Amino acid sequence: MKKFLTLALLLCAFGFTVQSAKAEEPFGYALFGEYSVPADFTIPGAKKSGKVGEATCKSVFFVKIGDCSITTAMANGKMSTVSYADWEKFSVLGIYNTKTLKVYGN
Repeated sequence: MKKFLTLALLLCAFGFTVQSAKAEEPFGYALFGEYSVPADFTIPGAKKSGKVGEATCKSVFFVKIGDCSITTAMANGKMSTVSYADWEKFSVLGIYNTKTLKVYGN
């Protein structure tokens, strides 16, 4: 029982102290996180338009799978210009992560 409590305490401490260096990831590697933030390359004052392109990448045990670049998102949305972009991120214990880039434009 003592080993179990020690392990649980260490996991909680890890989950709440490990933080990402990027400002757009406020939850770091906490127990569970799901959030959406504007991308750095969004034009100030731009509005979301009708055309949407998405690119998703995943990370399982720190092994990254997929391509979530802006060029892939533009190709998936069949667009030539981007006026607005945002990230949707989902994380469970920092072990399973998905990151989706949504771009809006023409």
